[in-house]
Amino acid sequence: MSADKQDFLKSCYIKMTRARYNNMKAYTNKTIKIVLMFMLLGIFLRSGTAHALRPALQTSKLSKETSYYLKNNEKDAAKELPRTNPAYFDPDNFCFLVKSLVDFKYFNMTGKNRKLETLEITSVSCITQHHTKTLVPSGYILDVPDKNIIARYSGEVDSGLDKTEESLPFVLAVIEENGHKNLRTLKDVLSETPPDKYNEILIRMRHVRIIGMFYSANVRGAVKKKIKKEAMERCVPVIEIGKKSKIAYLPGQKSFLKQLLLGSRIQLSRL
Repeated sequence: MSADKQDFLKSCYIKMTRARYNNMKAYTNKTIKIVLMFMLLGIFLRSGTAHALRPALQTSKLSKETSYYLKNNEKDAAKELPRTNPAYFDPDNFCFLVKSLVDFKYFNMTGKNRKLETLEITSVSCITQHHTKTLVPSGYILDVPDKNIIARYSGEVDSGLDKTEESLPFVLAVIEENGHKNLRTLKDVLSETPPDKYNEILIRMRHVRIIGMFYSANVRGAVKKKIKKEAMERCVPVIEIGKKSKIAYLPGQKSFLKQLLLGSRIQLSRL
């Protein structure tokens, strides 16, 4: 065999060997990546992160009816029952979405002091002159955009504390499994709420404003003082709910009188 032919065969052998090595290397790298992915997946599933995400992964449990409310709030918003402004209170014709005043620090199991404005999702009640039952006989009157209303129930559903967008599908699925019907409008809610029970409405707190405060006519004087004090700080009206509901405090009335008296004292002191 000539030297040229030997060199040619040698070069072919070297090329074939290199090709096999590269193929084996690529296959080995791919295998290593797959093994690493499975290892990382196993670590993730055993971690707390997977448990935290579990509610969001259980959307498959939602019925067609619950899914409808998640996707079609804006369509139903056009049919929603209008609420009234507590600053122009009419005892014979009012409709409020209210959040009962509770000790958030006591009710929050994490021990953190919650503020209403920091909640993502919360439960409120719809009250009118015909139905005034609430969880606690004092609290906030909220201005809630119709599209913020997530679900409407004619009774207590025990939706839990610290609800979030992430846990919402799971919360709705559990409520539905417990036999509670998600109603179409607040009007439907009021027509089906028993007189001695309060209803529960789930809302998103984004763009929600506190426009007033309320207390029942039979609450203690200390509670009334607390409500009025916070209302003065927020510059919102207070409504007393009872057989003869009325405005208990309206911003500007007393403050104007105090300013007038204070101005008179200043003028007299300069004489």
